[in-house]
Amino acid sequence: MNNEIINKPDLNPPLETAARMLGRLGGIVKSDRKSAAARKNGKKGGRPKKSAKVVGTLLAIFMLSLGAEASTKSKPQPLTAHIRAIIGEAGDQNLTCQTACAEVIRRRLAVYGDLRGVYGVRNRCVAKATPNTIRRAQMAWEASKRTNYTNGCLFFGGMMDWKLFSAWGKVTALQIGKVRFYR
Repeated sequence: MNNEIINKPDLNPPLETAARMLGRLGGIVKSDRKSAAARKNGKKGGRPKKSAKVVGTLLAIFMLSLGAEASTKSKPQPLTAHIRAIIGEAGDQNLTCQTACAEVIRRRLAVYGDLRGVYGVRNRCVAKATPNTIRRAQMAWEASKRTNYTNGCLFFGGMMDWKLFSAWGKVTALQIGKVRFYR
């Protein structure tokens, strides 16, 4: 094994990727016994469902074997205002759109010092955000440090907000997904 790759964290795959690769290797193996078992299970209605407790135990064992902490009762961290804003404004949009919103939020914080006028901070959907949505918003926030999709825009809004922004003299610069960005 090449130790140079192991010692460079940026070249190591994330834990989910490593687990997926291990599972895939096990699934690639083909044998007559495996085929017969699959046919037998198929006649019975397919693979039996694993209970959540069994899956959680297996995941905890796997995490411990990798040396990671396996806490089954971790408390969710409170969401910061900028992550709440990304979820509230573009939680249902793709990562590019969320990153563009994060750019504008970052710019607004630099120019105005706060997030006044950004509705997403108070949007009720934030409380219902899934862990995956929160993770994507965090990824968008980090990515927005290195991107410039919006070319300096300071405002964004939904499809219905164009009248408000045009009344303020703002011009649509671009649209990504269902979000319009204004200058």
